[in-house]
Amino acid sequence: MKEFIAKSIGDLLYAKLIRKEYIGRIYSVLPTEIKIESENMLYTICKPKVGNGPFVILVPSTVEDMTQWGVVVNAQIIADKNRIILNDSIRISLNNTQIWSNKWIEISNPKNMFKLLPQIKNLVLKEGNLKGLGFFLKGEEFLKMKNDQIINYYQRIILEQTFTLLKKIKIGLNYSSELFWAGVLEMVGLGSGLNPSGDDFLIGFLLTFRYFESVSLIKLPEIDIKIFSEEVKKSTNFASAMFVIQAAKGSPFELASDLIQNLFCNKRISTILSTLRLITRENITRTDFLVGVITAGEIFQEMASF
Repeated sequence: MKEFIAKSIGDLLYAKLIRKEYIGRIYSVLPTEIKIESENMLYTICKPKVGNGPFVILVPSTVEDMTQWGVVVNAQIIADKNRIILNDSIRISLNNTQIWSNKWIEISNPKNMFKLLPQIKNLVLKEGNLKGLGFFLKGEEFLKMKNDQIINYYQRIILEQTFTLLKKIKIGLNYSSELFWAGVLEMVGLGSGLNPSGDDFLIGFLLTFRYFESVSLIKLPEIDIKIFSEEVKKSTNFASAMFVIQAAKGSPFELASDLIQNLFCNKRISTILSTLRLITRENITRTDFLVGVITAGEIFQEMASF
């Protein structure tokens, strides 16, 4: 049996493992990460370049390609506060492992918090994969132009639905908690694939507003998170649902936290580097996440009274 020592473990995952032993199954296997499903929970074992998160275990960067570990989808895992055993062939020790937790930082000058938005918006439009919701950043008027060679019929429908739902969400922010969360739920599962564009957009959008809330700039409409979670699970796949639910709770993964804080704390170089680290032309998911972050910032800029 191969054995590794974990570099870090997310605080929310550790809080669960110190209470009891979990038996679960391998959900997916990729070269840099393995996702595990256990008792309605999804957590990730990954290399450092993927980044920390509340339900993440980081292993050393020297670890080989995880598809070579000899573990397969649906293989059994056993996990507790001391170790994780995958398919009786891999053991990851959690003894004396650093516990990672996100710490939102204060925005020292709220009047300048939107200064970098236009620059990052242009960067995403230039460098991002716009096949999901990327063209949302060009505005609703863009859809009225003759641009069928740029946007296909299906993409146009998704963009039109997003503009409609965002109007509902914006009204809900000011007047109705039911309308706000109803708009959010209607966007869950919007798009196709394992990571629907609507879900990725919502992860960026909700995490950004939870950040503003954490530094006392806004109070989001209240929601019964248990009911919300069950509704989310009905509308999208299990893995994507778990990320949307965590975003609604305000629990970010490290790369998201870095980008959001750097952007609104007006750290120009760090923001550009964080954006470029997230974005690739092949990766629609991360572009849609960034569109959600930028859109949340623009909506809040319209609302802000400072």
